[in-house]
Amino acid sequence: MWSFFGLIKNVFTTLLSFTSLLFIVTYLYRSPIFYNTQDVIPMALSTSLGFLCVSGVLIVNDKKNYFMKTFTHLSPSTALIRFITPFTVFSIFITGLVQHYMFAVSSVNNSIFLSTTILILFAIICGFIAMLVTQKLMSFQDESNKYLHQYKSMVTLSSGMQALLNDKFEYLAVNQAYVEKLNLTIEEVVGKHLSDIFGKKYFESKIKNHCERCLAGEVIKLERWMKLTAEHQLFMEIELSPYYQNDGKIYGIMVNARDITQLKQYQDNLEKSKLVIENSRVIAFRWKPDCSVEHVSSNVDLLGIQANELLSGKIKYTDLVHPQDSARVMQEVRGFTEKGVKQFIHEYRIVSHSGKMCWVEDRTNIERDEEGNVVFYQGIVIDITEKKQVELKLKQSNTIIQNVINSTPDLIFAKNKEHQYILANNAFAQSLKQSPQSLIGKMDREFDYTDEQIGNFREQDEKVLNGRCVITPSRRPLDGNKVLETSKFPLRNEDGEIGGVIGIGHDVTEHIANLAKISKQQMELSQTLDAIFDAVITIDDSGLIQSCNRATELMFGYHVDDLIGKNVCLLMPDMLAENHDVSMNSFLLSSEIQLTGRGRELVGKHKDQKQFPLHLAIAELPKNQDERKRFVSVCHDLSKTKQHEKLLNRTQKMEALGQLTGGIAHDYNNMLGVIIGYSDILKAQLKDQPGLLNFVEQIHQAGDRGAQLTRKLLSFSRQTPNASQESDINRLIKNNKDVLRKTLLSIELRLNLDVTIQQVNIDRSSFEDALLNMAINAMHAMPFGGVLSLSTREVELSKEQAVNYNIEQGEYVQLSIEDNGEGMSKEIQDKIFEPFFSTKGEQGSGLGLAQVYGFIKSSMGAINVYSELGSGTRFSLYLPIPKVENKVENKVNNTEEQWRVFGSETILVVDDEPQLRALAQTILTTKGYRVLTASNGIEALAALEESPIDLMFSDIIMPKMNGYLLVEKAQKLYPELKIILASGFQGNLSDRNIMLDEDIIAKPYENNYLLRRIRACLDKQDIKTIKDSHQKNNLSTSKSSAMKSIVWTNDMSIDGGGELDEDHKLMFTLLNRCQESLEEQGNHQSTQAIITDLVQYIHEHFASEELLMNNINYPYTKNHCDVHRMIIEQLNQKSLVCSDKEVLKWLITDMSSWLVEHIMEMDKPLQKYILKHNKQVGSGLKENTEDEIHDE
Repeated sequence: MWSFFGLIKNVFTTLLSFTSLLFIVTYLYRSPIFYNTQDVIPMALSTSLGFLCVSGVLIVNDKKNYFMKTFTHLSPSTALIRFITPFTVFSIFITGLVQHYMFAVSSVNNSIFLSTTILILFAIICGFIAMLVTQKLMSFQDESNKYLHQYKSMVTLSSGMQALLNDKFEYLAVNQAYVEKLNLTIEEVVGKHLSDIFGKKYFESKIKNHCERCLAGEVIKLERWMKLTAEHQLFMEIELSPYYQNDGKIYGIMVNARDITQLKQYQDNLEKSKLVIENSRVIAFRWKPDCSVEHVSSNVDLLGIQANELLSGKIKYTDLVHPQDSARVMQEVRGFTEKGVKQFIHEYRIVSHSGKMCWVEDRTNIERDEEGNVVFYQGIVIDITEKKQVELKLKQSNTIIQNVINSTPDLIFAKNKEHQYILANNAFAQSLKQSPQSLIGKMDREFDYTDEQIGNFREQDEKVLNGRCVITPSRRPLDGNKVLETSKFPLRNEDGEIGGVIGIGHDVTEHIANLAKISKQQMELSQTLDAIFDAVITIDDSGLIQSCNRATELMFGYHVDDLIGKNVCLLMPDMLAENHDVSMNSFLLSSEIQLTGRGRELVGKHKDQKQFPLHLAIAELPKNQDERKRFVSVCHDLSKTKQHEKLLNRTQKMEALGQLTGGIAHDYNNMLGVIIGYSDILKAQLKDQPGLLNFVEQIHQAGDRGAQLTRKLLSFSRQTPNASQESDINRLIKNNKDVLRKTLLSIELRLNLDVTIQQVNIDRSSFEDALLNMAINAMHAMPFGGVLSLSTREVELSKEQAVNYNIEQGEYVQLSIEDNGEGMSKEIQDKIFEPFFSTKGEQGSGLGLAQVYGFIKSSMGAINVYSELGSGTRFSLYLPIPKVENKVENKVNNTEEQWRVFGSETILVVDDEPQLRALAQTILTTKGYRVLTASNGIEALAALEESPIDLMFSDIIMPKMNGYLLVEKAQKLYPELKIILASGFQGNLSDRNIMLDEDIIAKPYENNYLLRRIRACLDKQDIKTIKDSHQKNNLSTSKSSAMKSIVWTNDMSIDGGGELDEDHKLMFTLLNRCQESLEEQGNHQSTQAIITDLVQYIHEHFASEELLMNNINYPYTKNHCDVHRMIIEQLNQKSLVCSDKEVLKWLITDMSSWLVEHIMEMDKPLQKYILKHNKQVGSGLKENTEDEIHDE
């Protein structure tokens, strides 16, 4: 109210001052001071005078020193301006008044001088007064600031928590102790509002009310928890006092605070302790030397006694002690007192009036005066009745435990920190040949341990004393070979402190042996599983993978560590993975699983997200320790199987077609053979009759065309007889270029032929047909025109690539036929080689690509297709390059005179077709041969038995016994017999256990060709004949002289001391052992063992040698392997029909000489191929295969 009134007063005074100034200026404008005229005092003068008087009255009547209050908080210059302004106005007014008066009483000149003089004097007086007032103002402000500075200094230097706030609750000053509690600095606090420090919400709710009461003049004292920072709060004693200045008004708040958190916590703890004692079984007491009780806690009723009975003196404490313990207790108290101890503990029994007896533990402190006299005893009494009962039971238990540890076969002992034995059971003592009592206090060095053992024991004990547990298998010399697993762990006291070592030794000799056996079995199992090509995975009933073998990594692309613990769905496509959990839950509920006990074809997913077919079989394993079901699944990758199935499917279809066409071709070839054969005879006899000769030649040409037709029919299923010849496919392509361009009317033909490629063995006619068929297919794929590219190059297929194409590893000529037509889907690609499959409807026969496939297979090659819809198609044909050693230059003129086709040997002709049989007989008889005939195999065997035969020329397809079966039986009976087969349809040679040194002659054949082949076969010296002659020579030599041991020489080396040489040396040794056994006439068992070892090693050596020949691409592997099989058959035959002695003689004579010759004549040629192969491997000279094979 008063502040509002003061504000109105100040505003009013200021308005009066400005109004007076306005009227005075108006007056001066009309004053004679400037105009030198005499005017009457205007009305404004009196009005101004009235306002100034009112203002002066207000100023003078301000009992509270209006000027001092106004200027105290201002600078001296500002106060001076405020003070001089009204006095200047007032002086101008007085000067004007005097001037006017002087105008009235004197002349103008005198008035001007006088008024000027008065004005100067009055100005000096006003200035003097202003200086005095300014000095007074400055003095007053200095005194006020000094007072405030002194208080701030007092606050800052105070050791308590002090602060000074203004009336707006802003900090004017704080000391260091205050800001430290706030975790701030003085600069961060001064000038800040309380809400800035404690938060607006906390200030409004907890602080503001007390501060407002303090500004009203109230001194506030309080104790409360204060939240000084966000992390913690303190319990503070706070005093808020009003801050007065000289004028007696409240300008702020003085804060004085003290941290009494510890005191508060002490009080709280004291109360809690009191409550704890009152509510616990611990009884506090205080009694005088005369045994009267001065204080006892209220829970003494636990002992069956009331507190007031003790405090009143009705009962003394000694009255409670059990009679049997009373004398002892008092004697102990006197003893402790006389010794001068401050505290003692003893146990005794207390009996209440009701007869309740309990054991107590008395912990008493003795309080003495300055002279050492006992003032009182105080302490606590704890009921330990239960403890005593437990100790009794514990004692009984210890007895039982001691009996138990003494009866156990394990070695049990304990040591203290000084490594002395403090416990030992009977088993441990007996191991050291001591008694348990004699071990107590002794150390390890007192027994028959080595220094190394003692050091190890000490090191283990130190680890245990540091809180670690040690398990160590060790051998004790006193126990023989037994292995003890000693477990040592800390021995702790009741406080948990380590006071020694406890050790338990267990005989683990049998356990370790079992572990080693299990470990070996697990290793063998792991190695077995890793050796399996199928993925073996174990999972639990949640589908989580528990283990897997090495094949799993290779099949799915994940590392074992990446699979363990993962769900097996990781290896499945998304569609199968979604149903897996449902299937698993269904099985767990029904205990049935679809795949258990049998397999199923599914799809697997590789790490690179590629899917592949697999065969999955699942079996349930026994439950584990957690009684959870487990399963083992075996996954077999069907990728190659599916690929081979497609290939087999296609082959079987072609073979089915071949069987159909083969029967037809056989009959046709027989008829064509008669036509061509007899036309050849007529041509020879009609040389002098050109007219008739021309007719015969036409007949011969018609027969040739018919033969070509049958070959094309058989080419569908790889049944074509071997009519291939070395050809340059570049030349064949160029020769057919015009035909292709005429066929491909709107197609651009591009050739990219590698001129460096080698020749290949193919049927040229079939190749040209295949080329035309593929060009026609490309044309149909590009109905609106396009580009057909033909390119050739040489490639080398690796073993893995060759296996994928079901062909042999080696060098091939690749013919690529590529178009940019419509392309094919995957489904169509799988069927394009099937006979009669066509995408052109009635316009296509479906035999074009089937012919191509038949041609490729008959050429021992492969074909690959790559196509994408809208991007075109690329066919890649792989034709094998013949080995260099197989290339024989046959520069043969057709003139009969250049060949020695005559002979006198006996030849058996076997054919079910009478005309062909008669034709062959006529051809051979005219050349001097003696010819016998047979219509089937049975008749042929009879003819072979009746008379010696030099060569048998037989058909293949015959009734009763075909040519293959005839050869098989004839070779067994007559190994030296030379055999040539002829047929227009060969059938399957691989199903027969026969060896053919001569290629099959394709029907129909020309007469001269038949004569040349027979003469060449008869002139060839068979390797078996060479062997037999050497055997006969060696046999005669061995009979004429004593048997000698065979010796290995350096010129027999094949691979420079490698595996082959070592095998040969070992075979020499075994053969010499046979000779020694025969000379010593050893017993049957030893002789049989020698023969068995030799036969077994011969089998192993032949298998190793054949594998080597395949690896080095040895061209004569087949013939070499046939010789091996012949020797094995002789070995088996001798073992069955001959005695041990006869077998030994045969091994020493025939086998020894054969082995030497075999090494020098047949194994020796392997040397250069081995060197060549090693050189290629060493230099890494291998060509890259084509792109599409790499993609495959």
